[in-house]
Amino acid sequence: DTLLATSRAWRNWDAQNDDALLFTAQAAVELEQLPVAVEALGQVANTYQGALQALAYRAEIQQAGLNRIYDAEATWLRMLEIDPRASLPRQRLIYF
Repeated sequence: DTLLATSRAWRNWDAQNDDALLFTAQAAVELEQLPVAVEALGQVANTYQGALQALAYRAEIQQAGLNRIYDAEATWLRMLEIDPRASLPRQRLIYF
């Protein structure tokens, strides 16, 4: 709970720093608050250097952790908007 509060304080202090969102998501997963993790990862900017990795993590949580396959599909499609050559979302969408 302290990690989650710290990560939120970091994001409030530096609203443009998407690393804080990843920290929030990791803390939420540790606390088994998967919807909080999904929400945090969904706020990552498409221009963020780790956007594809963050969104892949988000889709994994949506699909496997929350059984929200259609939400995961939307995340995979967002990943393809960022990088149309990204292989992971293409693979996942084929199986979908």
